[in-house]
Amino acid sequence: SHPENVYPHKLYLFEFNPSIVAIPPDFPVPQTKTGTSTGSVYLASYRIGHRHNCAEGGIFHLMYGSMTNVNKIDSPRNRVNNGLTDHLGLALLDINLNIISDTVVSLKNCGKRNNTLCDFQDFRLFTIGNRVFVSTFGVFAPISLVPTEGYVQLDYAFDSQQQGFPVYMRAFESSAVDLNSKNPRADKNFVYFVDAHGIPLVDFSPSKNPHPLFQVKPDEPYIASSMAALPVTADQNRLRQPSPQTSFATVEELYFPVLEKGQSLFVRGDRGSGCCATIQDPRNATRQLFLGISHSKTKYPPKVLPDGAVSNIYFSRFYVMEQSFPYHIVARSGLLCLGHPQFQEHGISSPAHAFWNSSQHTAPMMLGVQFDCPKIHFVLSILDKVDDPSTVIISYGVSDCLSRMVEMSKHDIASILFP
Repeated sequence: SHPENVYPHKLYLFEFNPSIVAIPPDFPVPQTKTGTSTGSVYLASYRIGHRHNCAEGGIFHLMYGSMTNVNKIDSPRNRVNNGLTDHLGLALLDINLNIISDTVVSLKNCGKRNNTLCDFQDFRLFTIGNRVFVSTFGVFAPISLVPTEGYVQLDYAFDSQQQGFPVYMRAFESSAVDLNSKNPRADKNFVYFVDAHGIPLVDFSPSKNPHPLFQVKPDEPYIASSMAALPVTADQNRLRQPSPQTSFATVEELYFPVLEKGQSLFVRGDRGSGCCATIQDPRNATRQLFLGISHSKTKYPPKVLPDGAVSNIYFSRFYVMEQSFPYHIVARSGLLCLGHPQFQEHGISSPAHAFWNSSQHTAPMMLGVQFDCPKIHFVLSILDKVDDPSTVIISYGVSDCLSRMVEMSKHDIASILFP
């Protein structure tokens, strides 16, 4: 009834799918026009986009794409794809995860190659030494918050953001895959981390043993292969340990005990979400392990699933692995979900939270029965809390609508992994 409020006449931008890193000791953090940035402990990234999932059906599509026939609002043939609007949001956070300063920049025309880092979304931050990198799909590049040789300043996304701190990105991108042989859009679940010996690695599928990881070459441009198997990969099969059983069963085994041969509710294998925090092996007080989170989801389209299962439901799983070769996964939890935000968390509410809580269109999680979980929660980071090594911070997006960061006790996580 109000065509002026339908996209593209009006652009609705939501902030969701956050990632977070601890700011390296020698990473320069500038003062901001709103005051000093002293006290900045974490750097967080956010996807700022209009392809949200805060509502379903007609409202959803009217907010991100116009229709040729509003009377057939749910017909895919009537949806007009007006392209993506995705910006990179960055925020300096204090020790309690409060925002000190933030900015929103555009990645359009940020590099020499089209359809790579400049056009993608769901950014993840990771660190190598004293550098902070932004990654998405198969490409990544370091960023700086001060002028740096060989880096270019990214454009502010909005004129009103001129007071935000500037962001600089290296003039060329690197890749976790050989872009000459693999489409960089093929996967967005690349997880980067540094092992106990300082080797930068990328993990594609933390689901079973053997657990192949690949060494990252962060200073090579994407025109060359940046994925090189570790020299001892062949020995990994020789040293192979059985994949650990999950630490607890989940409801699909109750509601869907018998499926046809070869049929599964879930996509094949777990995908990367976030890594790595550290955790002590409760069975060996001298052994430190890496703690990560993977995810899986139910298959799409719905016709491939039995009655009572809904497609594209996201689940997470904790896993722990060795900190050096052969990087065996030593424990895995069962599937779990991370919950909805409350209407007011820490006494603060936002328009997006209000929209989320007032909407009757957000899909619940359904797997035989309905659960008090979002249909989609998408973890992008897990890391040790800087001032409390017994706690981890987990950042995740809720239904491509909201950002949320939670703290969890490592003791509680260990009790899940090693019951």
